[in-house]
Amino acid sequence: LTEAQSEDGESVLDDLLGGNDDGSDDNGGSEGDAVDAAFDATPESGEAPLAVAFAAGESTGEIVEYVWEFGDGTVGEGAEPEHTYATPGEHEVLLRVVTATGAEATASTVIDVEA
Repeated sequence: LTEAQSEDGESVLDDLLGGNDDGSDDNGGSEGDAVDAAFDATPESGEAPLAVAFAAGESTGEIVEYVWEFGDGTVGEGAEPEHTYATPGEHEVLLRVVTATGAEATASTVIDVEA
């Protein structure tokens, strides 16, 4: 696949996507806004009450906010929260990370709590 060029030598793809020569887009963002959410949970399963340590150290970007939904009706903040599950079941954990410019990314996993 070859990228088409417009008459002024600019990439047609950049024109279609709104890219500018300075690396920013027409929505006020820039290439530096890239953000990716990732985390580890230890342990991922076990008997209730189950204490789980979360670590979002694999997330990338200039992150200013970490918001967690632990899947049991509770929420948390910070890059490395801990949470104890009292109720057996499969609990879907969601991490949302936000940069200073408002770019967001999410990641999730399931914690299996046994009776």
